[in-house]
Amino acid sequence: MRVGKMARSLHKSYITTTLNTGFLKSCKVLAARKGLCLNQLLEEVLEDLLRKYESTEHHPSEPGGIHSEK
Repeated sequence: MRVGKMARSLHKSYITTTLNTGFLKSCKVLAARKGLCLNQLLEEVLEDLLRKYESTEHHPSEPGGIHSEK
């Protein structure tokens, strides 16, 4: 199992959001199939999304990338 930089971080923050009920159910099913908790699955998804956009955009004001800590 791949664990990204953000998933290994000891510093965690809480967020509150709303998701389509069907989408959330599908995510929970996928997480269960992969042996992950929902949080691990969502962190992986967000890491992949950040990598996608980091590879297509360059932000000079953010030399470490979008998810670098300041």
